[in-house]
Amino acid sequence: MQVPDSARGLSDEQLTAAIRAAGSKRRWSMEKINPGLMRGTLKLRSHVAVVDIAYSSEAISLSHNSSQNLQFDGTNIHRNYNLWIRNLELDITESLRAAGAKSS
Repeated sequence: MQVPDSARGLSDEQLTAAIRAAGSKRRWSMEKINPGLMRGTLKLRSHVAVVDIAYSSEAISLSHNSSQNLQFDGTNIHRNYNLWIRNLELDITESLRAAGAKSS
């Protein structure tokens, strides 16, 4: 997904903070792996979803890292996973917009 225009030019620290804030809205635990890569973990009941979040000032990409009790077979996964990821993407976009507006 593209970074909103208002958030382009944010520093790595600002991007990291915005992604971390977005994740915390829905109980994702965010860990910075290195500049340009974070890992988000969501634990709900017996379900665990782990996603890698690659980011730059231009784009953000979420990809499945691992999961537990979500019936992942290499291609298909429990339908709730896709909802969780979509919500996370929306929250990240919103958080980036807010961060961009603050830095202007």
